Amino acid sequence: MNNSKDYNVRLICPHGDGDQWVLLQNRAEALTEVLETAWDFECPAHGVQREFPLAAIEQIPQPLSDPAAHPKSAESSKKRPKELRHRREVRVRVRGRDRYGNVFTQTAFSVNISRSGARLHGIGSVTPGQTVEVRRFLRNARFSVIWTGQRGTPLENEMGICCLNPNKNFWGLPAPGVRR
Repeated sequence: MNNSKDYNVRLICPHGDGDQWVLLQNRAEALTEVLETAWDFECPAHGVQREFPLAAIEQIPQPLSDPAAHPKSAESSKKRPKELRHRREVRVRVRGRDRYGNVFTQTAFSVNISRSGARLHGIGSVTPGQTVEVRRFLRNARFSVIWTGQRGTPLENEMGICCLNPNKNFWGLPAPGVRR
């Protein structure tokens, strides 16, 4: 039985010249291990770089009849997640436990949001895999920390979060295909 998985990982050039999604095929690692491993990728401006992913998504196998579902190389897999992200700065309160187990409550701001998650700025004390509570006005929801910015990089004190209740529209965004 083959337990290998394919992952799309988001890598950013350490020189701040953009990011890209790269496909890792036939990997035995779990998603958390993929996030904790530095990967090689080619920056168009600076050549080969090695960085930790900002995000990783497991690829869901598609039927073999769909040729677009099986990219042949990392070059063909530089895709964004299918979910639309909105650049919005929204003030939120984040509550959780820091990497030492101490409870904290802190103000943060969203950098971008989607129906299922967000990228927040202003939180530097958490690690991927932790659960945090996010409050916005009278709304609150629990989120899983997917990635955190590496110290000494432009993404320090940032984190990517994914809502643990996928049916909850925490940010109040319209459903896909619905125009406001």
